[in-house]
Amino acid sequence: MQGHLPLTPSTISTTALLDLSDNDVVFKDTSDVSAIRDMVQRGFGPTHNWQGPGLSGITSSTPALTPGRTAIGLIAENNTHVDGQEFTFTSVLLKFAILGMSKKRGV
Repeated sequence: MQGHLPLTPSTISTTALLDLSDNDVVFKDTSDVSAIRDMVQRGFGPTHNWQGPGLSGITSSTPALTPGRTAIGLIAENNTHVDGQEFTFTSVLLKFAILGMSKKRGV
């Protein structure tokens, strides 16, 4: 991961919109995965087009332009390394992904 934006869940208002485009974001020292998951689900939207209602949550304009090809994946509660970065059980990674790549890379 060349560049990542380290955040805490309290950094983002529940009424804010964060567009990750094709970038990754790391939430450090969090015990509330559900709050982050809720923000991603709001951004993903009820029609699954990454353009959630009211334009709030965590979204991505890149998957919105290429439906069914890319997405934002959520990795949580996992003590591991991803792209050379260490993640603990209190970290949540939102990772831009090309659908199907996780099987090819063994993730």
